[in-house]
Amino acid sequence: MDKKNVIKESIIIFPLLVLFYILLVSVLAPILEYARLEISRNFYELLRPICHQMPTRSLFIYTSPMALCSRCFFLYLMMFITGIVFYFKKIKHIYWKTALLLIMPCIIDGGAQYLGLKLSTNLLRSITGALAGVGLGIFFFPCYSIFLDFLLKRRRAMIRAAIFLLILIPSIILPQKIFAGDTVVLLKDGTPVILKLTEEVSTKNKNLNDMAHLEVAKDVLVDGKVAIKTGTAVEATVNVCVKPDIIGQEGTIGFVVNSSKAVDGQVVYLRANLTRSGENKEILSAGAAYVCCPIFGLIKGSGASYPEGTEIKAYTENDLKIKVN
Repeated sequence: MDKKNVIKESIIIFPLLVLFYILLVSVLAPILEYARLEISRNFYELLRPICHQMPTRSLFIYTSPMALCSRCFFLYLMMFITGIVFYFKKIKHIYWKTALLLIMPCIIDGGAQYLGLKLSTNLLRSITGALAGVGLGIFFFPCYSIFLDFLLKRRRAMIRAAIFLLILIPSIILPQKIFAGDTVVLLKDGTPVILKLTEEVSTKNKNLNDMAHLEVAKDVLVDGKVAIKTGTAVEATVNVCVKPDIIGQEGTIGFVVNSSKAVDGQVVYLRANLTRSGENKEILSAGAAYVCCPIFGLIKGSGASYPEGTEIKAYTENDLKIKVN
């Protein structure tokens, strides 16, 4: 293999290394956060410039969202896999029509959601993102290979392109806030935070120590700046779960709110403790069993539940300095 081919082979795998790095950071971020390691914040920050990282639109590993939303994760994953296939098969033909067809569902789904015409789902985001990743891959990698062939034949053009990339890449990768600067606000202890349940929490579907899923229902503002975004996931744990029993005993369900996240990735500890009981039917059950038939003693009380969408007010624990844009 001559010198030009060695240089080309080294350069051509560069996009694959970048894609692998993005995917690895996306997966490691929630694992490190689950382990309560402070470095997890840095992993989320690394990918924030290329993804909104909304928890409600992301896949979870353990109890934390990935550092890429579901659409972005599958887009980069399939683009990476497509790139590997094209690299080993040495494919240089540009299938631009196929690429356009594969990318269009993602544009339609994402565009409709952005315009407020429809609300997508994580399953649909994942599928359209994966299709778009294949489409972008079969268009980008042949173009990239042809471009490298062109540059290697023209040394001056290659030098100019290298200088251009050295100027362009930092402007894309570096977060905008590096140039704009950060503002620090103080989120005070006892600040109210409005939450809402994203699932039903009841004696039917929960057991003691299960997770209860909530999200922030309204932006938390400090001095006009958003400290906690709407849609941010909230950790909560079921701490009371008594199933309804015979002789009319009611069920009871309760959960305690633990924490959420600020816009800069810091954990915001919250306090809220809720308990709700169902209808007690002990008098009815005992009376019917005594007067009519002992079998009425098997009547259970009603279960307890918090319906999906129930709004809850929690409060922040301790003062916290937060970096905002």
